[in-house]
Amino acid sequence: MALRIIGQVPGPPPFAITGRGAGDIADAIEAGIVDGALPAGHPLPTVRNLAAELGTSTATVAAAYRRLGERGLVRGNGRAGTVVRPRRPRSARRVALALPPDVVDLSSGNPDPALLPDLRPALAAAADALNGTDGRSALYGHGGNAAELVSALRRRLDADHAPPGEPLVVGGSLDGIGRALATSTRPGDRVLVEDPAYCGLLDLLDALDLRPHPVAADDRGARADAVAESLTVRPAAAVFSPRGHNPTGAARTAERRDELAAVLSAAPGLLVIDDDHLGPGADRPLHPLAGTTTRWAYVYGTSKSLGPDLRVAALLADPITRHRVLGHQQASAGWVSLLLQHAVHALLVDPATDALLDRARETYRARRDALLDALRRRGHSASATSGYNVWLPVPHEATTSQALQNEGWAVRPGEAFRLVSPPAVRITTATLATPQADLLADAVDRAIAGTGRGRSA
Repeated sequence: MALRIIGQVPGPPPFAITGRGAGDIADAIEAGIVDGALPAGHPLPTVRNLAAELGTSTATVAAAYRRLGERGLVRGNGRAGTVVRPRRPRSARRVALALPPDVVDLSSGNPDPALLPDLRPALAAAADALNGTDGRSALYGHGGNAAELVSALRRRLDADHAPPGEPLVVGGSLDGIGRALATSTRPGDRVLVEDPAYCGLLDLLDALDLRPHPVAADDRGARADAVAESLTVRPAAAVFSPRGHNPTGAARTAERRDELAAVLSAAPGLLVIDDDHLGPGADRPLHPLAGTTTRWAYVYGTSKSLGPDLRVAALLADPITRHRVLGHQQASAGWVSLLLQHAVHALLVDPATDALLDRARETYRARRDALLDALRRRGHSASATSGYNVWLPVPHEATTSQALQNEGWAVRPGEAFRLVSPPAVRITTATLATPQADLLADAVDRAIAGTGRGRSA
């Protein structure tokens, strides 16, 4: 039997809820939410009415609604009963915006291609590593971590004063974070994140049926008082960035690290993850949270500095978390391609890479600071202390972004990153030439004032 929900006002077509068991009922409702038949705010039938219509018990329907609540799909709404929760739109972060050819793209979040290493020598070195197998692939049962890459990563980590332990090679920063969360949380659990947060992280939490809980942050990252307040919601995990935060460019200081450690000592079982996605390209000292709780993970990315297509990162963690992540990896992907591992190793041990990383850090800092200076001279409270993104609060994201595009500048509206923080736009300065900073700042002035001049035809 199926119950057809008939709206009292014009809206989506009636939707049939089917099933007899709690799992079937929950899946049917989730399908309606996913395909848009049950939009945000739509009321579900009362437990008693749905049980009667489906010929099942009220306990079964209550269990179905409870499962949906744990997945973050519905919520109780007082006398209005159970309603569909608003769901954050997917950010489509891997899809480039469709922009006119003459627009300067400062929206992508990408590094400057000119400051990435030439991969051809590294790929040739990876091919040379196949000489021992006559040029043929490694076989099942012969994958795992490449010992030479692990050693090279450990040397980098030691120089950065990263946590101790043997690195586990994972398929990029989000891959490591996702595996740590997947093996340590349950659907519906709350995860603390800085607000604003990286849109890819919010997408990942959505995919894992985890609920992001916003933590107020400043230019030194998550605020200790905000974390302390957030612990009252009993989160299962927290994911913070120690430096180069995307989208704000925040960087944690030693003082802030100590403040957070004091607060987190009250939650020893909380899984605390540091997303150090800039890795070897970071331009600020590292102050990790590893060890402030019993459960922790630290992820060191290489894609931002060596190349986005090199899906390689190092994960350090407490023994339990590391064991779980390794088991999860072995049960799914198995290992990160040894060809990629050999290529990243070749880059990390090449002195030319260090010279390029030094130049990249200096260039990104100059471009970022040039825009910050230009904006602040015009009275705008833009922020960033590391990386190559600038976070600019604005009164209206959509109108400001469109006005800037009309003048030839593409920026990213902050909606994809924000939970409850005020409107803003993210400006990626990786390719912004320093002479362009004043031109862009003038355009920002006009866009916010609503007097954008547009481009001549």
